[in-house]
Amino acid sequence: MNRLVRPRIAETPMNTPVQEITFRDPRPPHDLQAILEREIMAVLRPSREGGRLVYRAAFKVNGAPYTVLLRHELALLSANVYVLRFELDLDPIQPAHRDYELKGMSGWVGLWTREFKPEPLRPGETGREDRRAALEQEAFAAEARLTTVADYQRAVLEGGGEVVLVKVVGHRA
Repeated sequence: MNRLVRPRIAETPMNTPVQEITFRDPRPPHDLQAILEREIMAVLRPSREGGRLVYRAAFKVNGAPYTVLLRHELALLSANVYVLRFELDLDPIQPAHRDYELKGMSGWVGLWTREFKPEPLRPGETGREDRRAALEQEAFAAEARLTTVADYQRAVLEGGGEVVLVKVVGHRA
Protein backbone atom coordinates (compact mmCIF):
# COMPACT_ATOMS: atom_id res chain seq x y z
CA MET A 1 0.00 0.00 0.00
CA ASN A 2 2.98 2.35 0.23
CA ARG A 3 2.54 3.60 -3.31
CA LEU A 4 2.83 7.29 -4.05
CA VAL A 5 -0.61 8.59 -4.95
CA ARG A 6 -0.92 11.32 -7.55
CA PRO A 7 -4.53 12.47 -7.23
CA ARG A 8 -5.93 14.57 -10.00
CA ILE A 9 -5.85 18.34 -9.63
CA ALA A 10 -8.92 20.31 -10.53
CA GLU A 11 -9.30 24.04 -10.10
CA THR A 12 -12.58 25.30 -8.77
CA PRO A 13 -14.00 28.64 -9.95
CA MET A 14 -12.99 30.29 -6.65
CA ASN A 15 -9.25 29.96 -7.34
CA THR A 16 -9.00 26.88 -5.13
CA PRO A 17 -7.14 23.86 -6.54
CA VAL A 18 -8.52 20.53 -5.35
CA GLN A 19 -7.03 17.05 -5.14
CA GLU A 20 -9.42 14.21 -4.42
CA ILE A 21 -9.07 10.45 -4.19
CA THR A 22 -11.56 7.67 -3.63
CA PHE A 23 -10.13 4.58 -1.97
CA ARG A 24 -11.03 1.45 -0.04
CA ASP A 25 -9.73 0.56 3.37
CA PRO A 26 -10.80 -2.07 5.90
CA ARG A 27 -10.18 0.23 8.88
CA PRO A 28 -13.01 2.14 10.56
CA PRO A 29 -13.35 5.89 9.97
CA HIS A 30 -11.89 6.97 13.31
CA ASP A 31 -8.70 4.98 12.59
CA LEU A 32 -8.25 6.91 9.34
CA GLN A 33 -8.98 10.11 11.24
CA ALA A 34 -6.01 9.35 13.51
CA ILE A 35 -3.73 8.56 10.55
CA LEU A 36 -4.62 11.81 8.78
CA GLU A 37 -4.26 13.85 11.96
CA ARG A 38 -0.76 12.44 12.36
CA GLU A 39 0.10 13.27 8.75
CA ILE A 40 -1.30 16.80 8.53
CA MET A 41 -0.76 17.61 12.22
CA ALA A 42 -4.24 19.07 12.62
CA VAL A 43 -7.39 17.89 14.37
CA LEU A 44 -10.15 16.53 12.13
CA ARG A 45 -13.62 17.20 13.51
CA PRO A 46 -16.43 14.73 12.76
CA SER A 47 -19.90 15.74 11.61
CA ARG A 48 -22.78 14.39 9.60
CA GLU A 49 -23.30 15.92 6.16
CA GLY A 50 -25.63 14.66 3.48
CA GLY A 51 -26.30 11.51 5.49
CA ARG A 52 -22.58 10.65 5.67
CA LEU A 53 -19.89 10.82 8.32
CA VAL A 54 -17.45 13.59 7.39
CA TYR A 55 -14.24 14.76 9.02
CA ARG A 56 -12.90 18.27 8.30
CA ALA A 57 -9.85 20.30 9.23
CA ALA A 58 -8.18 23.54 8.21
CA PHE A 59 -4.41 23.86 8.50
CA LYS A 60 -1.41 25.59 6.97
CA VAL A 61 1.69 24.26 5.25
CA ASN A 62 4.47 26.83 4.99
CA GLY A 63 1.81 29.51 5.34
CA ALA A 64 -0.43 28.11 2.56
CA PRO A 65 -3.99 27.48 3.81
CA TYR A 66 -5.37 23.98 3.17
CA THR A 67 -8.63 22.28 4.05
CA VAL A 68 -9.18 18.54 4.14
CA LEU A 69 -12.36 16.49 4.05
CA LEU A 70 -12.59 12.74 4.69
CA ARG A 71 -16.02 11.29 3.86
CA HIS A 72 -17.10 7.75 4.69
CA GLU A 73 -18.95 6.91 1.50
CA LEU A 74 -19.89 3.21 1.84
CA ALA A 75 -19.49 0.33 4.26
CA LEU A 76 -18.97 -2.95 2.41
CA LEU A 77 -18.54 -6.40 3.95
CA SER A 78 -14.74 -6.38 3.95
CA ALA A 79 -13.84 -2.72 3.41
CA ASN A 80 -15.04 0.85 3.53
CA VAL A 81 -15.08 3.32 0.68
CA TYR A 82 -13.77 6.79 1.47
CA VAL A 83 -13.39 10.07 -0.39
CA LEU A 84 -10.45 12.24 0.66
CA ARG A 85 -10.35 15.82 -0.62
CA PHE A 86 -7.67 18.48 -0.17
CA GLU A 87 -8.16 22.13 -1.14
CA LEU A 88 -5.56 24.88 -1.31
CA ASP A 89 -6.78 28.48 -1.01
CA LEU A 90 -4.66 30.57 -3.38
CA ASP A 91 -6.33 33.91 -2.57
CA PRO A 92 -4.09 34.87 0.39
CA ILE A 93 -0.94 33.75 -1.45
CA GLN A 94 0.99 36.37 -3.39
CA PRO A 95 0.57 35.88 -7.16
CA ALA A 96 4.32 35.38 -7.62
CA HIS A 97 4.21 32.36 -5.25
CA ARG A 98 1.06 30.63 -6.49
CA ASP A 99 2.78 28.44 -9.07
CA TYR A 100 5.21 27.23 -6.41
CA GLU A 101 2.35 26.37 -4.02
CA LEU A 102 0.44 24.56 -6.78
CA LYS A 103 3.46 22.40 -7.57
CA GLY A 104 4.03 21.78 -3.89
CA MET A 105 0.43 20.68 -3.37
CA SER A 106 0.93 17.50 -5.38
CA GLY A 107 3.95 16.57 -3.31
CA TRP A 108 2.25 17.25 -0.01
CA VAL A 109 -0.94 15.38 -0.93
CA GLY A 110 1.16 12.47 -2.22
CA LEU A 111 2.94 12.33 1.13
CA TRP A 112 -0.26 12.56 3.17
CA THR A 113 -2.07 9.88 1.12
CA ARG A 114 0.79 7.41 0.59
CA GLU A 115 -1.02 4.75 2.65
CA PHE A 116 -4.12 4.81 0.47
CA LYS A 117 -4.52 3.09 -2.88
CA PRO A 118 -6.99 4.90 -5.16
CA GLU A 119 -9.94 2.76 -6.16
CA PRO A 120 -13.05 4.46 -7.53
CA LEU A 121 -16.59 3.61 -6.56
CA ARG A 122 -17.95 1.02 -8.96
CA PRO A 123 -21.15 1.82 -10.86
CA GLY A 124 -24.17 0.45 -9.03
CA GLU A 125 -22.13 -0.47 -5.95
CA THR A 126 -24.07 -0.18 -2.72
CA GLY A 127 -22.99 -0.65 0.83
CA ARG A 128 -24.57 -2.03 3.94
CA GLU A 129 -26.47 0.76 5.64
CA ASP A 130 -26.55 -1.05 9.00
CA ARG A 131 -22.76 -1.43 9.00
CA ARG A 132 -22.25 2.20 7.92
CA ALA A 133 -24.53 3.42 10.73
CA ALA A 134 -22.71 1.25 13.29
CA LEU A 135 -19.31 2.56 12.15
CA GLU A 136 -20.58 6.12 12.32
CA GLN A 137 -21.89 5.59 15.85
CA GLU A 138 -18.56 4.03 16.83
CA ALA A 139 -16.68 7.03 15.40
CA PHE A 140 -18.75 9.55 17.34
CA ALA A 141 -18.39 7.46 20.52
CA ALA A 142 -14.61 7.35 20.05
CA GLU A 143 -14.56 11.14 19.66
CA ALA A 144 -16.76 11.65 22.74
CA ARG A 145 -14.24 9.75 24.90
CA LEU A 146 -11.52 12.33 24.10
CA THR A 147 -12.39 15.23 26.37
CA THR A 148 -9.17 15.85 28.29
CA VAL A 149 -5.44 15.84 27.64
CA ALA A 150 -5.19 12.65 29.71
CA ASP A 151 -7.78 11.01 27.42
CA TYR A 152 -5.70 11.89 24.36
CA GLN A 153 -2.53 10.60 26.01
CA ARG A 154 -4.23 7.33 26.95
CA ALA A 155 -5.55 6.94 23.39
CA VAL A 156 -2.04 7.41 21.99
CA LEU A 157 -0.57 4.86 24.40
CA GLU A 158 -3.34 2.29 23.88
CA GLY A 159 -3.21 2.73 20.11
CA GLY A 160 0.50 2.01 19.98
CA GLY A 161 1.18 5.59 19.01
CA GLU A 162 4.59 7.12 19.33
CA VAL A 163 5.28 9.08 22.46
CA VAL A 164 8.18 11.50 22.32
CA LEU A 165 9.72 12.69 25.54
CA VAL A 166 11.68 15.90 25.31
CA LYS A 167 14.18 16.89 27.96
CA VAL A 168 14.62 20.63 28.20
CA VAL A 169 18.08 21.56 29.31
CA GLY A 170 18.72 25.08 30.49
CA HIS A 171 22.03 26.78 31.07
CA ARG A 172 23.26 28.41 34.20
CA ALA A 173 24.18 32.08 34.11
